[in-house]
Amino acid sequence: MKHRLILLSLILLFFIGLQANPRSVEPPEHPGAENTLVSFEGEELRFFLEKRADGRVWWKLEGKYYFSNSSGEFQQRHIAYPFPEGDDLGPVQLLSLSFEVDSGATVRLDSEAEHLWGFWMELPPQSLSPLTISYEQPVFGNRAAYIITSARSWGRPLAFARFTIVVDKSLRLVEAPFPGGSSEETDSAIIHSWDFFDFQPDKDLELRFLEG
Repeated sequence: MKHRLILLSLILLFFIGLQANPRSVEPPEHPGAENTLVSFEGEELRFFLEKRADGRVWWKLEGKYYFSNSSGEFQQRHIAYPFPEGDDLGPVQLLSLSFEVDSGATVRLDSEAEHLWGFWMELPPQSLSPLTISYEQPVFGNRAAYIITSARSWGRPLAFARFTIVVDKSLRLVEAPFPGGSSEETDSAIIHSWDFFDFQPDKDLELRFLEG
């Protein structure tokens, strides 16, 4: 229920903004990386820290990112998606990159370097489109990380951000990425959650864990 209320609030705020100022900026002559008609509104990120049958620890993301187009035309924007570096973090394996089929939005991966992906997305007029990104990587030490400070490049806080970390019971979280939050226990994992509004991170997400 709380999740639905957050999403409904974001949608309502977006469409109120459209009614107040539906086309406040003219589309750029060459749409691209600096297209200000495309905005990053919020994110819901669910991470999994798990020890698999082969004995290795894996860090997996299932993320949903909400992008808006405030104009009356289709708009494009290029996104740079960075990854943290370190010998304790293995290569990233892409599992999914897609918009919902009926959203009218499209996405195309155009570069896949070791620590940086790049992709183009096109959003339909006056829309709020959720982009799903999923990946996983092996962890060789006792640290897992994710870059969230890149959100500051959009020039304003995110309306909301939700972070959930599911930690396998064979592992133990010893340093959380944020203070506070809530936790719940299942048969196989401990689930930690944090919700933020008007979110503008000043440091990246990083956690530390031990086995056993």
